[in-house]
Amino acid sequence: IFKNLGSYDEAIQAFSEGRLLPGIINNKSLDQEFINNIAYLRVVKNNLIKNSLEFTPLSQVPSSVLKEIDDEFSLWRSNLNI
Repeated sequence: IFKNLGSYDEAIQAFSEGRLLPGIINNKSLDQEFINNIAYLRVVKNNLIKNSLEFTPLSQVPSSVLKEIDDEFSLWRSNLNI
């Protein structure tokens, strides 16, 4: 919902708080999914700011910016495996 509104700070906060739920705390793979989502949202937010598109809903982000986002997030994920 927050991504659809362009409210990335709120989305990051929701995932951050979600990591504290009892079912997440003891589940490393599920916690990692929350971490991945937080990282993705931060990449989205930073790229939107860089491209003067703050608060743009994800569905309205230009494809060129989505490619930048995907490339940066892929790089982040590849660095996790080092």
